[in-house]
Amino acid sequence: MMERDGFEKPNQFGYLPDGYHIQIKAAYPADYPPTIVATSPCFPGDLRQDGLPVPKVIRQSPPGS
Repeated sequence: MMERDGFEKPNQFGYLPDGYHIQIKAAYPADYPPTIVATSPCFPGDLRQDGLPVPKVIRQSPPGS
């Protein structure tokens, strides 16, 4: 994971050699949950399943807590 310039801090990006990407962005205002984006260039669309449980919300802590 690395932090990139040009995005609100803190931010984290991960780039893997096989083409997968993960991005975690801080939310504004601070009491909103962060945004997580993950992509896969090789995920076969026919594996999609509807009706899977929605993941829990990850809460952002105030700085210094």
